[in-house]
Amino acid sequence: MALTRTSASADDLLGQPIPEEEAAAQNATLDRVLERLTAASVNAQLIKRLAIQCATKPSPSAERLWYPPQLVIYADAGWKVATVTIGPRSGSYMVELARVGADNDPQADRVEVVPADLPVRVALLVAQSAGGSRVMTTVAELEAKYGQTWEISTWLRGCAATRSKYSQHMYNQGLTYGFMARDLDELAAKAVAEEALEAELAERLNAAPERRALPRSAQPWRS
Repeated sequence: MALTRTSASADDLLGQPIPEEEAAAQNATLDRVLERLTAASVNAQLIKRLAIQCATKPSPSAERLWYPPQLVIYADAGWKVATVTIGPRSGSYMVELARVGADNDPQADRVEVVPADLPVRVALLVAQSAGGSRVMTTVAELEAKYGQTWEISTWLRGCAATRSKYSQHMYNQGLTYGFMARDLDELAAKAVAEEALEAELAERLNAAPERRALPRSAQPWRS
């Protein structure tokens, strides 16, 4: 019995169309990654597709629908190495990393889910796939000067530093998870700026007025 091959529909390949407002929000979230990749000279493209719906008598007030945007990352040689989309329910980054076998045979993509507030982590994942290898090491100079350990990532055209420990409290304070740069000199300059921010936050905390306990006589809950 012969097999029948059917062509996939646009919805199968591109996902279900979404309202324009939702598509704009996803575009903005992906733009945060695209900005970092562009700064690191990584070849990436944000693809936006309008869903065309044909009707005999289209309504003037019909809502415009868009297919979910895709951030596609390419290697220097031109082939696609990663695709980033936004989870429709969670709002997290869905990172699909292309993989090949020993003989360059395509394998199933590796999928990573990254929280929406960590675009730097997404940029690191896809930049490393676009070219270069990751170096997980402690930079002695940074550790000695800034008093903490950094994980350094390098690839063909850039580098990055990320915190080995990052908490919600640090995020609330405005401290970054990490930063990307074209070279080590730029990376060091960004580390200096981060150190200045940490020192400013510590100074503000120390300068905050202390809460003093009321005298016993002024505490109405005591008998």
